[in-house]
Amino acid sequence: RGATQPRTERLMELLGPTFGALPKNEHGSVGTAAACYALNRLFVQEHGWFVNGLQASNGTWSEDAPTNAVGGIVDDRARRLLEGP
Repeated sequence: RGATQPRTERLMELLGPTFGALPKNEHGSVGTAAACYALNRLFVQEHGWFVNGLQASNGTWSEDAPTNAVGGIVDDRARRLLEGP
């Protein structure tokens, strides 16, 4: 935990303003599309990275994006974990 603490704090600092502005559910969590938007924004702004599956498709943010992003990389069990119940 000690080795990852500074990186985690930096990510929270970078994502904080965006996360604060995103719509949340009754538990204070963001949906899949909002999370993809936040991650895409972070990767583009900080690294210039465009990650397949995180970009908006046809101008909208898809709820399927996380599983599309890892499509051919992870096995079915891991994909089901990402998709949820």
